[in-house]
Amino acid sequence: MSKKGYRPVVLITTGDPAGIGPEIIVNSLKIEKLHKNANFYVIGDETVYRNYSDFEINIIKSLDNYKTEKLNLIPVTKLKKIIPGVPTKSTAISAYKSLEKAEELIKKGISKVVVTAPIYKKGIISAGIKFVGHTEFFQERFNVSDVLMSFYSTKLFVGTITTHLPLSQVLTQINRNILKRKLQIIFLFFERYFNIKNPSIAVLGLNPHAGEEGALGNEEIKIIKPVCEEYKKKNKNVIGPISADVAFYEAINGKYNFILGMYHDQVLAPFKMLFFESGVNVTMGLPFVRTSPDHGTGFDIAGQGKANPTSMVRAIELALKMVDSMKKDKR
Repeated sequence: MSKKGYRPVVLITTGDPAGIGPEIIVNSLKIEKLHKNANFYVIGDETVYRNYSDFEINIIKSLDNYKTEKLNLIPVTKLKKIIPGVPTKSTAISAYKSLEKAEELIKKGISKVVVTAPIYKKGIISAGIKFVGHTEFFQERFNVSDVLMSFYSTKLFVGTITTHLPLSQVLTQINRNILKRKLQIIFLFFERYFNIKNPSIAVLGLNPHAGEEGALGNEEIKIIKPVCEEYKKKNKNVIGPISADVAFYEAINGKYNFILGMYHDQVLAPFKMLFFESGVNVTMGLPFVRTSPDHGTGFDIAGQGKANPTSMVRAIELALKMVDSMKKDKR
């Protein structure tokens, strides 16, 4: 693609084509303002997008063949039949192939940003593919030593040290070195994409009431508090350990830029309660931008015209903001 009049390439993976991914993608891309500064290429199954007669499809064979006011599709499959709300082995494989195509295009230098629609993890695993989640897929494929799964809204920004891990295994993945690596990822992210060099980060305790000074567990005393104090000595705005039952209230009222929790549901439950239809999943630490809606495949409402595209729109908007910040990064 010529650099003259260059517009960043934004890849959007369909997710499971039997879910609400195609619907929220189509409805998002109908918003004209999103197209002002980027070219959007949807990756997914050709058959499912043929159902949207009000949006003409442009099948991409070359990226120079981009056409405005059309859905520019990079097809990975052409399934014979897709029933909305009924995931199959074929739809799961299609979703996985979309991710692999995005990986290929990023590695070729064609794009530096991908927005991923919801996948059905169990379906992919049932198809015989080793898979944990989007975060882990990109971390492994790009050989990144560490990443941070985070969730963004304009009022609350949270992340979790452990991701898709049984609660019984969480403690095995929490130590001082891991906590310091996650904090470093957060600091680099805020400086690069938000121009904030010293964000205020609330680090949650692992145990109820942050351990009650050892009465309810000693992980806070042995692991979390020493790391927070180490950062404070470096004049970094790291506060913790803080009890999870107060930190979210304080953060949403402007006290912190970011909350770092210990495990998935500790941060996802309160976040999704407040921002289920507008939150954005962001993977920090990757060498490219990756955002996603924070909800699932919505099989129960797929094909009924009920899916709310707000989270997908917000994911695209945040990705564009981050891409713009990358262009301004002079380092």
